Amino acid sequence: MAVADILEKEGLGHRRPSHLATATFPVRLDVADRASIDAMVEQVAATAGRIDVLVTMRPYSTWRRFLEITEESYDKQFAINVKGLLSRCRRWRREW
Repeated sequence: MAVADILEKEGLGHRRPSHLATATFPVRLDVADRASIDAMVEQVAATAGRIDVLVTMRPYSTWRRFLEITEESYDKQFAINVKGLLSRCRRWRREW
């Protein structure tokens, strides 16, 4: 089981359910960067052989009143939460 995070060391802090015998390993992933997505898929394929299930969690947001949201903040949220998700799913589908 690969655990991806923008800070690879953060992936080390995950907890593997005790009923899973599968070894786990951290992988660096910036979901807003297609090159990082490609590298993650290649690293997982090299280490584990393939990705059977892709789980996407940990969305990004900034809490502000609606009219106080800046364009920069909106663009970052969209890049991570929507475009990043689409890019990961497309890359995963291409691989398998």
